Amino acid sequence: MKKQFSFMSIRISVGILVGSVFGFGYYYFIGCNSGTCSITSNPINSTLYGTVMGVLLFWPNNKKKGKIMKYGYSRIIQLGMKETESKVRDTLQSKGFGVLTEIDVKSTLRTKLNVDFRPYKILGACNPKIAHQALSEEPGIGLLLPCNIVIWDNDDGTVTLSAIDARQMLSVTGRNDLEALSSQVNQLLTEAIDAV
Repeated sequence: MKKQFSFMSIRISVGILVGSVFGFGYYYFIGCNSGTCSITSNPINSTLYGTVMGVLLFWPNNKKKGKIMKYGYSRIIQLGMKETESKVRDTLQSKGFGVLTEIDVKSTLRTKLNVDFRPYKILGACNPKIAHQALSEEPGIGLLLPCNIVIWDNDDGTVTLSAIDARQMLSVTGRNDLEALSSQVNQLLTEAIDAV
């Protein structure tokens, strides 16, 4: 939490500095000499306006879009494990998915190997309508179901939330006619993750 606060403070401070320099620079080099421009005709107004714009520009955004990996979509979430899991279950449900399976990797590794591992969960999500359509087209697709959602603790107060790339997963079938289904699944999973 301290790292997060420190990072935010630095970003805002940089925004204030950059914004005020550009605000004053705009007044000094461009400005409005006639006095009719309420912002740029006065160095204080121009500097304050620049400062506000700098803070807005450098303000940390906690709702960052995720990154696309070769095999999935991932986001860093500014919440704990339990809250992230609860929220992603809700957002998945709102997109027509149910969670069919749950694997607590930390607990399993402790039980089976007597090792300590970070909090890590795998949720197997399924959209019954899309799954039925895919299984009707290719019964062997059951080997690739359900779609995995992975949540793990980053040891810094954040959590990584990831979803499998259904297009990559279904590409092993060699069936291009399933691309529309996989794109639909990817869109719904990405929306569910971005809504957390």
